[in-house]
Amino acid sequence: MARRKRKAANASRLPATKQRVVERDERHEQLSYQAMSEPVDTFCPAMPDRDGALAVEAVLNNRDILQKLFGRLDLPDLCRMGCVCRLWREASSADDFWREVSFEKFTPAPVQLAAVLHRHPNIVRLNLKGVALASSHINHLLRPMTRLEALTLGRRDTSEEDVAAICAAAPSLRSLSLQNMRIGVSAHQEVPDAMNDALVPAAPAAMFAWLGVDQNVAMGLPQDLQAGLAALPSQALGQGIRHDGLTHLELISCSALRLSLSCARLDSLVLHSVPCTELSLQLPSLRQLTFSNASKMSDAAMRAVLTRLTTLSALDVSRTNVLSDETMREVSVHLVHLQRLTARLCPSVVLTNVRGFTRTLRSLDLSFCDAVTPATTVPAINNMLALEELNLDGCTLLTQLQLISPRLRVASARSCPTLATVDLRCPMLAEAHLGGEEPSSNALSPLKHLTIASPALPSLDWQGFSQLETLALACPGLTSINLSGCAALGDDIWGALGASAPPLPQVLGAANIPSGCPNLRQLDLEGCEQLSAGELSSRSLTHLTISACSALCSLRLTSPALGHLQLHECDALAGVTMAPVGLRELMLGSCPHLSTLTLDAPLLSVLDLKGCGLLTSITAVCPVLQHIDATFCSRLDGAGLQKLASRLQMLDLSYTEIEDLEPVFVACPQLQTLRLSSCRLLRSDSLQALFLPPTPAAAGNAYSLQPGPAGSMQPAAQQPQQRQHRTSLPQLVELDVSYCPVSAEALCSVLEHASSLQSLAVSGCNEPATDADACAQARLLSAGFYASDGTLQTRWKSTPTSLSGLKTLRLGLSGIRSLALNLPRLTSLDVTGASKLQCLELRCPSLLTAYFKTCRSLPIHPLERALRTCSAHRAQSRRCVPLVVCQVQSPTRAPERGLEAADSGDQHFTAVPQMWHTLAAEHGELTAIVDPHHKPNISLTYRELEAAIIQFAAGLKSLGLKHSDRVGLFAENSGRWTIADQGVMMNAAADAVRGSTSALEELVFILRKTKASGLIVEDAQVLDRLLPHLSSPAASNGASSPNGASANGASLNGSRASQAPISVKFVVVLWGAPSSKAKAALRCSTVSFDEVLERGKKHAAGFSMPTLRRDMLATLVFTSGTTGNPKGVMLTHANLAYQRDNMGYYVQPGAGDRSLSLLPPWHIYERAVAYFLFSRACQQVYTNIRHFRDDLGRYPPAFFVCVPLVLDTLYKRVQAQIKLGSRLKRLIVKLAFASGASYIRARRILQGTDIQYALHKPPLWVVARAALAFAALHLVYKAAKKIVFDKIRSALGVVRCMVSGGGSLSMHLDDFYETLGLSVVNGWGLSETSPVLACRRNVDGGNVRGTVGVSMPGTQLRVVSPDSLQDLPDGQQGLILARGPGVMAGYYEDESATAKAFRAGNGWLDTGDLGWRAPAVRRGAVGGCIILSGRAKDTIVLSSGENVEPGPIEDAIIASRFIAHAILWGQDHRMLGALIVPDRDAFEELESVRGRLSEGEVREVVRSELAAAVEGRPKWERVSAFVMLREGLSVEDGTLTRTMKPRRPAIFAKYSAEVAQLQAALR
Repeated sequence: MARRKRKAANASRLPATKQRVVERDERHEQLSYQAMSEPVDTFCPAMPDRDGALAVEAVLNNRDILQKLFGRLDLPDLCRMGCVCRLWREASSADDFWREVSFEKFTPAPVQLAAVLHRHPNIVRLNLKGVALASSHINHLLRPMTRLEALTLGRRDTSEEDVAAICAAAPSLRSLSLQNMRIGVSAHQEVPDAMNDALVPAAPAAMFAWLGVDQNVAMGLPQDLQAGLAALPSQALGQGIRHDGLTHLELISCSALRLSLSCARLDSLVLHSVPCTELSLQLPSLRQLTFSNASKMSDAAMRAVLTRLTTLSALDVSRTNVLSDETMREVSVHLVHLQRLTARLCPSVVLTNVRGFTRTLRSLDLSFCDAVTPATTVPAINNMLALEELNLDGCTLLTQLQLISPRLRVASARSCPTLATVDLRCPMLAEAHLGGEEPSSNALSPLKHLTIASPALPSLDWQGFSQLETLALACPGLTSINLSGCAALGDDIWGALGASAPPLPQVLGAANIPSGCPNLRQLDLEGCEQLSAGELSSRSLTHLTISACSALCSLRLTSPALGHLQLHECDALAGVTMAPVGLRELMLGSCPHLSTLTLDAPLLSVLDLKGCGLLTSITAVCPVLQHIDATFCSRLDGAGLQKLASRLQMLDLSYTEIEDLEPVFVACPQLQTLRLSSCRLLRSDSLQALFLPPTPAAAGNAYSLQPGPAGSMQPAAQQPQQRQHRTSLPQLVELDVSYCPVSAEALCSVLEHASSLQSLAVSGCNEPATDADACAQARLLSAGFYASDGTLQTRWKSTPTSLSGLKTLRLGLSGIRSLALNLPRLTSLDVTGASKLQCLELRCPSLLTAYFKTCRSLPIHPLERALRTCSAHRAQSRRCVPLVVCQVQSPTRAPERGLEAADSGDQHFTAVPQMWHTLAAEHGELTAIVDPHHKPNISLTYRELEAAIIQFAAGLKSLGLKHSDRVGLFAENSGRWTIADQGVMMNAAADAVRGSTSALEELVFILRKTKASGLIVEDAQVLDRLLPHLSSPAASNGASSPNGASANGASLNGSRASQAPISVKFVVVLWGAPSSKAKAALRCSTVSFDEVLERGKKHAAGFSMPTLRRDMLATLVFTSGTTGNPKGVMLTHANLAYQRDNMGYYVQPGAGDRSLSLLPPWHIYERAVAYFLFSRACQQVYTNIRHFRDDLGRYPPAFFVCVPLVLDTLYKRVQAQIKLGSRLKRLIVKLAFASGASYIRARRILQGTDIQYALHKPPLWVVARAALAFAALHLVYKAAKKIVFDKIRSALGVVRCMVSGGGSLSMHLDDFYETLGLSVVNGWGLSETSPVLACRRNVDGGNVRGTVGVSMPGTQLRVVSPDSLQDLPDGQQGLILARGPGVMAGYYEDESATAKAFRAGNGWLDTGDLGWRAPAVRRGAVGGCIILSGRAKDTIVLSSGENVEPGPIEDAIIASRFIAHAILWGQDHRMLGALIVPDRDAFEELESVRGRLSEGEVREVVRSELAAAVEGRPKWERVSAFVMLREGLSVEDGTLTRTMKPRRPAIFAKYSAEVAQLQAALR
């Protein structure tokens, strides 16, 4: 009783983590285990207490659960549990409980195994592969198992007699598998002497002590079983393997010299990698034999064995080098029932004169048999009349293949390097596999001539056979053909594909099959570059693709069922005839040389002719045609369109030279959409055809509007109208006459009579109107236009009847000065380009969207006043400098309180401070920020973070912060910085940010420049530094400098005004408390972060966030700049929201993903990305340089935002760790990186992402070489990834993606991280663009290394000449200009710098970067990507006239581990020089190996590294002299920016002596 209580108590103390519930997956027959909370003693009260035995509980709903659990779990205690657990004993008492038990992955003790097998004698399948027992012991264990059917043994030495004895011990055995065994060694030799002594019956205690188990466990076994365990066989138990019940036998990787098998019922035998020399088989029922990789048996011995097995139906002799043709002939004679023969990798098999397989053989596999030839093997195959499957893959001598097998269904001849001609005349052929294993490797196939005749073949996929020249088909059942990439195919293919193809040449013995493909439905001819004249007739064809056929000049199609046609990039196509076709849509827009078009398409409704500039003649029968797009069809006239216009509803004639519109209007009275944009020959009288002749009408009244006093509008006197026109297009809904040379009078006529018009575009119609004719004047006024002083003005007071339904209006007239609209249904208004517009009045209650881009003369207040009367949800105003954005709040909506009170008037716009409420509501429980390195540590959820921001904002408001105030924020990266930043923005104020370690002069300059009303600093030390320059408002009230300048005036010239104290309302210290000295010196509120939160809690209930408009200033970012003093970049809420909302185009984080924040938050790059990650509910972990390495492992980030310097540091650390390894490890890593680099370069070429081929597609031989390298290194790269790269990635800690910005990324870093399999996306931008302009995308094909990716959606980039600012074509280097929603509003109070930045006009920002845009190359992914080459102001002009961009050369130099920084110099000299900062850590490591280095040796190392870095470059880009700097560059001394970019002027000024040395060396 005491023992049971102790056992129950011990079982109840088991840890909860070890309690499991077993569930069964009915579909996959697998088990899953989940933690459970029930006490252990409920399930297993009798669990023994020994060595912490694991308790496994099971829900006994099904006996299979316990059975599967016992057979699958890899736990050593499972055997002991199976013996003593009461539930196990009860469940397994049934005879049919145990069916499958496996001991493959763990090894039980002998007595444990004996106890289990004795307890459960009804096991059906038993796997003892992992049991290390002598065979004799297993014999005794198997004797009680009367139902055992399948047994697996392995990993031991045994004798043939022992195996036979095992079989004898299990008479019910049906399947036996012996794996990795050495057969022929006596079993007792493997048992140690100590065990022999311990297993005698006289010493049971010693035996159990040696086994390490409780003696009582085994004492319950029967005495005969205990005696059997102790007895060792001393002599052979039998000869060979004999078992009359066996049906399946496997010997895999078993070592045996002699083998004898005698099994009367054996049906299947597998002898794989069994190096026996003698084999005796007495197997009268054997039907399947696998005798592969027989390395030691002679050909004669094998022949003797095989010819006796006359009952065989399947034979596999793969990898048997000694197998000869003579043996195959004997096998074909004696094995009369053989149906399947596999002889892979048998180098001597040719099948010469083999004629015995004629009637029986159905499957033949001779893949990779080097002796197979067309002259010997193929005739033998054609004699096999019953053959259904044939595999000839990898046969190197097979140059041609001609098959006429009547029953062949599947034929494969892949990877045959010399196969050039294939002729398949097989009436039952359903599958034919040629070329490579993958479609991408078909380009390497030498196949040139292909003939197939088979009614059963359903489809053909010959994609990429670049050398295929002729194709002959006789396939009545063929429905789909893919011939894309077959560049050598000629025009003969058209006849082979049609229904009436010429008959195939007769072949003796081949069936007569009708030629052609009468039932073809799908055809793909993309990239067939040799096709010139196409003529195809098919009644069944429904889908046709003809793309990139550069030589195709004419096409004639007759296919009534054709419903889908893709016709792209056929540059030479001049004539197209389709009669008849069943197309519903036809797009011919990519055929620039198309001149004639003949169509018979009864179902065609859409015709796209965009870009067919030479099209002159159209002959068409299209009774239901409704949509024609003829943009850029410059030679098309109205007469050519008249026959197509019977039911036309949409017509686009933009950018054409059409003059006469009357034929079109007369032929299509039901026209609803008419687009005539940029028709330069369209005159004012051209629109007269829009109206029918005048008809008498009753006298009536019409409104005319005239200017009234003070810019108002009054209706003119009512005038009788005696004549009335009727429009010829009564259903016209949309009209676009933008940029057409038509007068205002003609436009007014359109507006006057188009009663159904809903969309009107008249932008750019700037022909001066004349008002000499009074009648024209009256019509002009009645329609709402008024002409004065030769400039078109527009005023509407009352809505003309014809415009009552107008919904969309584009009125971008450059001469318009005033505009008044009263349009009740207008939803969209665009007056972009109205640069002289000054007066605006709107009465448009339905207006939703309004664009006022480049309206430079329109003041902001009249614009806001006009829009305030409309319920506009999105109104944008663009000025060149600065950017003006206007928003309107609907008067019908009442303002709300709290966070939701910030109604921007735009349902799609949410400022950054407005997103926290949504995040708290949707992801309130997710962790938002973790700051582990400050005291106190911070960890806040999104709900807690929102509350902290609101409290901080309310606290600042209580301290005196007001709308539009400026606040200096001088602090480092932390969670409190984010709270402070958002608290300032939530008050509609703006923060001027800078690092706390910046120079004191910079911080004071920023405070003076911005006239900051508040200050937030990192800690008390920063405040003490600023203390001499600060004062409270009371102390400085009314103070002024002697020269009249205000105390807050910013002066950089050292005047007395710059020494006046800076007045602030409050000072907040984020970390710690302000010093007593500061509190005493400042009479303003000087508080800590916690005190602000306490004040905020008291005022949070009444806090209401004001409206945050798009154009409202959000932050001032002072650029670090590589030259000069910092400038304040004004970024609005629209700038920040645009970056936040569009970064998802490049990376796709999910809610809960972790990001590690290392960069300073006043760097707009880090800040904008942080806003984006917060908007996706990610977790932000703040770190610093000191803890960065540890935090990568402690907080593995899914995304890591960094600068290239960090990536380079990680790279050099990895290289240093590699050098610390042994010689063997270094060699393995070196080989892994070398193969990985070759692999990724080949992959880039095949994917079209290699920047080397950005200007042109790679030659065919380059693609072929890349394909070979890719195929050869694929498995090598996978192995290297598993052995080397995955370990390095794990050590780095980044899970998914690294985002790099703030500088150029060297190519060697791109190669290194791509080799590791770690995605690195590199972006480019400026502080002035908030910041991202372009970035590489983290998607397949979008991460093009060596570039900065594509522009952000909505951002425009231009490459122009630096001198003339004229656009340059793609592929040519120039200055990059940017325009878009992310561009700044300007520099703060610096109009000259702003004007200089926007010198290109029209809102285009001069980025100062040089680069070029990759042109679009067919099948290339580089097109559209931006490649940077340097800074315009950094360009070095040599005396020879060569322009050198130092950036790429410096990146190549610092790739050396011995060079930390390199600055090129050489303006107006013949050659380049360099200032070199050596990497001291690398040289110290070198000295530890080679001893102390002299200065000359150091210079020699640097010289060799420089030579290697510039090797292969032009002569003028090589460094001919250098000077080493003894001190490094740093942020503190001003030689590096905060983003670790060198400041060249500061460096040259500090090291002027070294520059003089360099200048002397270059003379």
